[in-house]
Amino acid sequence: VKSYTELVERVAFLGAMNKRLVVYFRGQNNSLLPIPALFRSSWTCFDTNEKLKIDDNNRFKYWDALNEIGETVYNICKAMELPRWRGLRDIRESQWAVIQHYGIWPTPLIDLTTSLRVAARFAFSFVNAQGEAKKPGYIFVIGLPDTTGSITFNLDENFVLARLQSVCPPVAKRPHYQDGFLAGRFPFRSPNDFSDGKQREKVSLLPRLIAKFKLIDKGDFWTESFPIMNKDAVYPTDDPLLESFKEIFGRKKPQSAFERARKFS
Repeated sequence: VKSYTELVERVAFLGAMNKRLVVYFRGQNNSLLPIPALFRSSWTCFDTNEKLKIDDNNRFKYWDALNEIGETVYNICKAMELPRWRGLRDIRESQWAVIQHYGIWPTPLIDLTTSLRVAARFAFSFVNAQGEAKKPGYIFVIGLPDTTGSITFNLDENFVLARLQSVCPPVAKRPHYQDGFLAGRFPFRSPNDFSDGKQREKVSLLPRLIAKFKLIDKGDFWTESFPIMNKDAVYPTDDPLLESFKEIFGRKKPQSAFERARKFS
């Protein structure tokens, strides 16, 4: 696909052909299988540019730390006047959704959006060296049954979907700017259940994939009617929730995610 308007037309056709599904999008600057962070080979640690390894030897340690991190995330969000906070307190997947969206720690969930424009922006790298040709981007179109409420568990379809706008405090900007959702396998008991490659596909978005688009930008993908979104439009730096997380989980802070994860490596 060589323009945003062409992308809209193709997605419109997919929507008409999948009337029983709600369509979501994931933009990536690579064509790799969309898989939750907990099952990748590495992750970029929160508040750093450091990449740390994840493998079968330490994956369970990352998993085991989620309960404590989730409780801290809940306390931070509640202190920011989160209405209807019991869902975030009692439902671990709600905590995982916030943790994953802000990149605090690897979880079994993966980011999606209902905004095609946001997904298209994520498909292209935010940083290009001067004179470097623009690399292709990729959009994965995901189909899920209709959902209700802030978080939906569908046992028959084996998925959970959290709507970030309902899970996060209203002052949080990133979830609203990105029209963010988090999806994952349900029920999910332990990463050990998905240790081999074939099983790992079951926690990816592959079973829900409708289409994958390769986006080519030769300088005219974006137009005056649909200009490219700048980084602040999807990663607002003045997000109060992000600042609160940095005060607790930042590199040199009391519960540094980097210092905790480095011990696993």
